[in-house]
Amino acid sequence: MNEQNKQQVIALGRLGWSLRRIQKTTGVRRETAATYLREAGVGLRPPGLWGRGSANPANEAVTAIGADGGHPPAKPAIGVTTDFGSELATPVASREAHPDADVITGAAPADVVHRVWQRHDVQPHRVERLLPAWGQFHVINQCGTKGHGRGGRSRRSNGRGKLKTEQESRAGGSIGRDRAKRPLSRAGILFVVLLVVGTAPPAKTRPAATVPPAGVVTLGVSNAQSGPVADLGTSLLAGSMAYFRMVDANGGVDGRTVELIVKDDRYEPAAAVANTNELILRQKPLFLFGYVGTPTLTRVLPLLKFYKDPSVVNLAPFTGADPQRRPPYDRYVFNIRASYRRETAALVDHLYRSGIRTFGLLEQSDAYGKSGEIGVTEALAARGLQPLAAVMYRRGQPLESSMREQVAILRGKGVEAVIAIGIHAPCAAFIRDARMAGWKVPIANISFADPEHMLKELAIDSRRLGKDLTVNLISSQVVPSPDQVNLPLVAEYRSRIDPGKVGFVSLEGWINAAVASEAIRRAGPDPFRAGFIKALESLKNWDPGIGVPLAFSPVNHQGWDTVWLTRTEQRRWVLVPARN
Repeated sequence: MNEQNKQQVIALGRLGWSLRRIQKTTGVRRETAATYLREAGVGLRPPGLWGRGSANPANEAVTAIGADGGHPPAKPAIGVTTDFGSELATPVASREAHPDADVITGAAPADVVHRVWQRHDVQPHRVERLLPAWGQFHVINQCGTKGHGRGGRSRRSNGRGKLKTEQESRAGGSIGRDRAKRPLSRAGILFVVLLVVGTAPPAKTRPAATVPPAGVVTLGVSNAQSGPVADLGTSLLAGSMAYFRMVDANGGVDGRTVELIVKDDRYEPAAAVANTNELILRQKPLFLFGYVGTPTLTRVLPLLKFYKDPSVVNLAPFTGADPQRRPPYDRYVFNIRASYRRETAALVDHLYRSGIRTFGLLEQSDAYGKSGEIGVTEALAARGLQPLAAVMYRRGQPLESSMREQVAILRGKGVEAVIAIGIHAPCAAFIRDARMAGWKVPIANISFADPEHMLKELAIDSRRLGKDLTVNLISSQVVPSPDQVNLPLVAEYRSRIDPGKVGFVSLEGWINAAVASEAIRRAGPDPFRAGFIKALESLKNWDPGIGVPLAFSPVNHQGWDTVWLTRTEQRRWVLVPARN
């Protein structure tokens, strides 16, 4: 089996195709396809889930990793699935788009290339060479919202969860479905592209771009202002806005005010892609800023590569995943926070020094969870260990859902500590069910779990259930404690931020804005994108006031690798003293 077919299988798996459908389309046997998908970290979707929300259990994916280092059991206790494909079934948040329409103008080529490839086996590089001539594309998603955790049905669906083009919607048919693939000529590729993306509207009907007024520096933001991680998005933005308000009150950045154009993506990848495309084409920000989440950012990365000529970069995304830290996308993203590899390595080191030798994993069943799993596995491998067992849950699973089966599996394997790679609600649910079962092992979370929000939820449940659920918890952080007012930046932050918004996440937003403002200042009185990138790359050894200098340079877009550890004490997070 050649590499081309392997990559095609992985791509279709990420779109949520079943093994049976992949075999029918590619000719690759289901057993072989399943092996490829497992190696790539892609969840296997049981048949019959498209458009059937009630078929999705609220408490979903669990796997167990054998202690002997072998492959996971062929038939785990709970079926392994993921909500891959929910991106296609979720409408884009756009003021101008129909609630059930996903309007993507200009940057659809990356998505088009993928769909032409999957339907007609036309290699991406052949399609990409022909796309620049087609200036604007119009793609409509006819699928409705897919429920989270509760198995809600979509409001509009064709029953198969399939992305439909305008022509397909009007004709009521499916273009190229199950059609035998044949080599296509140049004209054939162009014809397929037209069928996939729809005919471009005339230039005079395209919305005019919004040009930022003189004296204003515009930043484009797409993050979760609603949805399962809304607290992360709103807190991060609150910290950044507080800093920019302070700067504007003091005359701006060399007389220029900073304006943020904020779009809500609800932690949904498709919405993030559409928002980003609209920001770049219409609002024309100096740079993109403050994105939240691995599933969303990783889907945006191909757009940044597509727009490499206008030099659009993304500064300070709230994710520690690897894709934007590695070629080819590392040049388009400036990461301030430490990576998940660094966070998980710090947690493993702390627990190992405490005498822990058997580790279990709780992870979100998507790219975010996989990134954390890789970090934990590498850190353990450096000590001659491996995870004893791993359990998963679906993205968007609510706090009310039961995690008793996940708890039972890890407890039954005899793990001495659990490292969780998730968001606050399911992680809090796991901790609640573990403590209510009398299981008191250390449970560690990374920064994206929003540990402060998680601790508040656990405190509420502790009062309701009459048992303290907050004991023996650990969390990694990528910024100092908001209580470290001996640091100049933290002291200034505490004097300016609303007391009700004090926390690690809003402090990270404040730091991000400080870095952005310094780069804008260095870019000169009339900043342009290439100049702003050079300004960011000049920030090597610049310290915003926390005692840790940035490491940006022309060959390094990773700002910090520092991780701070915290533990719970009287229902509060306190710093763990640093070890030499």
